[in-house]
This record gives sequence, C-alpha cells and structure tokens, in this order.
Amino acid sequence: MNIAELYLWLFCFAILAACGNGVDHPPAVSCGPEVIISSELFSTAETELLDIIKLNIIADCLVVTVGSSGCDGETWVVKLIDAGQVLESLPVQRNIVISISNEEECDAYFMRDYAFDISDLQIGDSGTILLNIFNSGDQISYEY
Repeated sequence: MNIAELYLWLFCFAILAACGNGVDHPPAVSCGPEVIISSELFSTAETELLDIIKLNIIADCLVVTVGSSGCDGETWVVKLIDAGQVLESLPVQRNIVISISNEEECDAYFMRDYAFDISDLQIGDSGTILLNIFNSGDQISYEY
C-alpha cells in the first residue's frame, strides 16, 4: 500500500466516523421568506409571467424552481401566498399560489430557485397537509 492509498483510507475512515455518531441531524435548509396568508393577495396575485418548473418540500421549506423571461432574474420578486382557508378533508388541504413581480424587459429566459418557510401553514402539532398550487395545477404533500 502506497502513501496515497493510506491517506485515502484514513480520509474515508474519518468521514465514516464523523457520520456514524448515532445522532440524526435534520437537513440544513435555509428558508427564505415566510408564506403570506391573505385571501386578498391570493385573489390578485400576478401569475401569468411565471412557469413553475419544480416543487419540493425539505423540512419546513417549500423549494420552488420558477422560470420567466428577463435580463437576469435578479430583480424578480417571487412570493408564496396562501388563500387563508383550510379545506376540511382528510388530509386537510390549503390553496396556495406562487406570484412574481417581473419588470425585466429582455427576451432571455431564466430559471431561479426560491425557498419559502411554510411552517405557518401547520395545523396542530403534527400531521399532513395537501398544498394545492393553483397556478401549476400540482398538489404536494407537506408532512410535519
């Protein structure tokens, strides 16, 4: 065994030892802004200039990939808005919309990721909520 192989084995052993300490750590996710709960903003949200490419829930964050035209997407203002009502079903459901304010007047198309804190949508201590994303036609399950 040469010195490079020895260092590789030591490195692998150190990684395994650090990961195998028996402590279960939640994923490190940095959520952005909190969901806005407002029936008025929900009904007037600007949704036509945006494509919802991908949705994913990690811990208490809804991670969204959106696409829109623009110059670079740096000035976009993207919001997650809840209608402010709980649909009584099993599991319960909430209606949300992803809105964008995009005043960039370029013909290029960009995709950007956003993460929203959805913990304010929880009902009770633990459970499941189905989130109906109105402007995508998708439904995603939020378990907490």
